[in-house]
Amino acid sequence: MSDYISEYRTENLKDGKLTIREMLSMDINWHPPGQRDTEANSPERERDFIREVMNYGYLYKMAIAEIYDNNGKFTGEYQAVDGSHRSLALQRFKEGFVGWTPPFSPDNEELVWSELSKEDRDRFLDYDKIDIVIYKDLTPEMTGVVFRKLNDGTKVNEEEYLNSFNVEIRDIVRVLIRGSKAQVKSPVLARLGRHAQHPLFAAMQAGDGLTSSHIKRHKLDTVATKLFAIAWKKLVDGKNIYEFVNSKNLRRSLYVGPNNTQGLWRKLADRDAQLRDECVLEVLDMLDKIYVVMSKAPNGLKSFSSLATFDGMIHHMLGMEIMYDKPISKIIRDSGKYTSSWLAAHEELKANLPGNRKSEYGAIVSGWFGEEWRSKYNLVMKHTLNNGGLESMSIKPLTHRKRYFNASDKTIVWKRQEGVCFHCGKELDWDNMQAHHSPIPHSKGGPTIPDNCELLHVECHEQMHGH
Repeated sequence: MSDYISEYRTENLKDGKLTIREMLSMDINWHPPGQRDTEANSPERERDFIREVMNYGYLYKMAIAEIYDNNGKFTGEYQAVDGSHRSLALQRFKEGFVGWTPPFSPDNEELVWSELSKEDRDRFLDYDKIDIVIYKDLTPEMTGVVFRKLNDGTKVNEEEYLNSFNVEIRDIVRVLIRGSKAQVKSPVLARLGRHAQHPLFAAMQAGDGLTSSHIKRHKLDTVATKLFAIAWKKLVDGKNIYEFVNSKNLRRSLYVGPNNTQGLWRKLADRDAQLRDECVLEVLDMLDKIYVVMSKAPNGLKSFSSLATFDGMIHHMLGMEIMYDKPISKIIRDSGKYTSSWLAAHEELKANLPGNRKSEYGAIVSGWFGEEWRSKYNLVMKHTLNNGGLESMSIKPLTHRKRYFNASDKTIVWKRQEGVCFHCGKELDWDNMQAHHSPIPHSKGGPTIPDNCELLHVECHEQMHGH
């Protein structure tokens, strides 16, 4: 089957006259790993689905896909594309776990299955307006696109969209975030000896980190996928974090490519499985470091009281590793002191954003990469150092360290800044230009590399140094 999807076929099962009794007896996997997580079903939502059928004779259409064997032959089995929440509610009602409140019931009394009359049970089981659409010739990449189309007009978060693609990277992320609850396995993680939930997310789930009101699984999925995107760019393209364009687009491209072609991750696995494994190991190593550094904060992981601060610290650590080209453990000597200074900078920045704007700290460290990300990272780094972060760093100023940027360094920065001054934004003249160590000054151990450089007019540089 071609990587490029030009068409797929659909048909309605029994012309929309399938009964609930028949549907529940079919060989349909309503809860494949890529489906939306049915654990998110609330009791009230399940009751709503039952009321739709029993009170109003209505149930939104559901979609399934035929399953084929390796020879392309239909196996007689089906897999859900959309509708797992509704199917689970119907099943749980029949099994007595969900109740139904009849219209005009005295005292709003709720009845479970065993309390229903035979007439009401048959009315439920014989409900025959379930419009189930069968998708034929549907590839894993196309499944996510169809899922998005079916939910057009409803709120589909990024995790739901990406998880609808039955691809390897999805399973890796889900295992790391949720462990066995993800209902998937990852041969890659198993082969690398890290096939269980990562301790960082296990601690969060156990209540050692964010409170339950702050933990939104799709946000954690986004954090993990972002790490994979960064590792992919770093190892495959040799790019640094400042050269990213848009994190959301990059994360999606790992799962699925333009025109529903294979995603970057699958292409990488097919072309160079060893490099793919190196990406996984890079992420596992980074997660280990994040866990160690964050857990040594004054109040442990609870110090990161929101996903904005959690995500922000990860951005910051990534930036430091890329800037110094060293593991975070070689940069930070005292994790407890460093996280204390970082958190202090976080509080300070809330009330000291440029232009007298007030915002949550997440607005500084999230969103776009590229030059905007770099300016945000610079701001965070400067405030962290001013709050005592330098005292906890193992990077010390050395008199013999390289101080001046060479022509090659300046050319890289010139292209990044598109030939304008980083300070005033006006056009730079190569003969009236100086290189400035930022965000980490040379006197504070800042490396003389393009990632720690800003090109300024001579007069702007003098202003920066207070001359």
